[in-house]
Amino acid sequence: MSAPIDLTSSAVVPKSWSRCANQYGISPTHRRPLDARRDDAGHMALREQLLPVSRPELERLETVVGKTGHSIILSDNRGTILSAASHRHYRSDFQSARLSTGQCWNEALRGTNGIGTCIAEHAPVLIHGDQHYVRAHHNLSCAAAPIFDENHQLLAVLDTSTVNPDRDPTRALHTLAMVSESARRIEQDWFRHRHAGDWLLELQTTGAAIALYALSDALSVIGLDASAHQNLSLDASWLGFDLSEHLDKPSFESLLDTLDSGLQYHVPILAQGQFLGFGHLRAPTQTVSLEAYTPPRARPSQLDQLHAGDATVRECARKAKRLIEHDVALLICGETGVGKDRFVTALHADSSRRDGPLVTVNCASIPTELIESELFGHAPGAFTGARQQGHRGKFAEADGGILFLDEIGDMPLALQSRLLRAVETGRVTPVGGSGEIQVDVRIISATHRDLDARVRDGLFRQDLLYRLRGLAIELPSVRARSDLRALLPRLLSQLSPNHHLSAAALDALCAPPWVGNFREINQCLKASAALADRLTLEVADLIGMPDGGHHDLLSQVQSTHHSAIDDAIAACDGNVTHAAKRLGISRATLYRKRAAPTE
Repeated sequence: MSAPIDLTSSAVVPKSWSRCANQYGISPTHRRPLDARRDDAGHMALREQLLPVSRPELERLETVVGKTGHSIILSDNRGTILSAASHRHYRSDFQSARLSTGQCWNEALRGTNGIGTCIAEHAPVLIHGDQHYVRAHHNLSCAAAPIFDENHQLLAVLDTSTVNPDRDPTRALHTLAMVSESARRIEQDWFRHRHAGDWLLELQTTGAAIALYALSDALSVIGLDASAHQNLSLDASWLGFDLSEHLDKPSFESLLDTLDSGLQYHVPILAQGQFLGFGHLRAPTQTVSLEAYTPPRARPSQLDQLHAGDATVRECARKAKRLIEHDVALLICGETGVGKDRFVTALHADSSRRDGPLVTVNCASIPTELIESELFGHAPGAFTGARQQGHRGKFAEADGGILFLDEIGDMPLALQSRLLRAVETGRVTPVGGSGEIQVDVRIISATHRDLDARVRDGLFRQDLLYRLRGLAIELPSVRARSDLRALLPRLLSQLSPNHHLSAAALDALCAPPWVGNFREINQCLKASAALADRLTLEVADLIGMPDGGHHDLLSQVQSTHHSAIDDAIAACDGNVTHAAKRLGISRATLYRKRAAPTE
């Protein structure tokens, strides 16, 4: 799970206050309705199963902080309290504060608070005293941590709250650390409960965390707990594959040896030579029926589809998936054609902002005189040619999602100061407008240029570079990819599902340097598939290979596809259906291409 937020450097409270004012319309002096309850079937099923699992940890936490005036609260993922326990001396105080079972503490209802803000941030938070947005809650101090299920979806929130706290929040920060650790234990107890009928690989990672893998009787990976999802040394792509396919053979055999012995030896676990930690197999404890509560299915990772085992790309994907959940800007670097835009699209699909917009701005293609209006919007009639109804701008369009600034190295220097302010404050002012607009966006930038060199040349602001480069990810060129041989058939199947590569053709495609990277490869595969007389491409069918000259492949296809289709029909004795199948296209596509004019 995520590390606790350090409130001395985080913008979590200002962000929450902004949501309260601008999205929820809550007044600091207004107390919203207090008796908001939710009793649907999903809520009740979760309560019936999660409470027995979490009770030992809740009771342990209560013995530590209960006597100091804290209430131990467990809520569902929408803020409705499942259970609340407190020392009898303080119980009436918490009931008066509506920190009791059935009450909803969603941020949209009660403003900034431990439970609601934890849900909004998907991370541990401490909301102390006057950090609460609603003044009526200034007498509370709330430390809350998220609990995730095996699909890394938010399951519940663990919170400890106290009434009339000390002014100094130092002790509350220690409480937050305890709550975070307890939440992690509940996560794993829940995972063990969900997989009581399965084998478990318990792996103590190099960071001392325990990661859990659920295994079928055939020892294929069927589930990962939240720690396994978060650990950068591990890979969610293990799901659905036999454990033996990922672990080095000696590690796998040692696990089986300890299983046969009946002893819980912890053996070193290595995957592709990388030491992951020490682990052991635990046999199923019981057979259980868990039909009452079914977690949402894990979405297949789009980022994992961009590689076939290349360590560099896999590491880039892992870091990006973690970073996108925090307010840190991401800069993606790499040569032209390495797939920076596809990486961003996949990252958006894998992130918690997948339901929000992904808005792309190509900073190199927009005229200099229009880019400011495109980014920040403009008021009605702000300048000659401005839209009469005004324009929201890309920042406003990306509110709640991701703003992708492609080719950021080509942004005009004069505009960079305004971009810096917008990135730092989350506020934009439309051209010709007088009021600021608050936006909630994650910023991702991409460039093929050396931005440090552009800073030295006076073409890029250094302070903007620092702000955009919260983390820089360098996507490797095709010639540096270790998984190109495995990727090429996958790329061809996406471009032309009926075509395949022979072994010799695959060898030939792996040889060139591919200066244009995947953009050049895709054009080669498209042209080769379109013009081939067979479904299995041979070396002779490959068109536009780098050593054959850098000509326009698309033009070649347009000028020759008529003859290719005619040749295919002739080879099939005039049978159009067979000719279309031979070309790997539908009959409708064949007729359309044949009717299209040549250039």
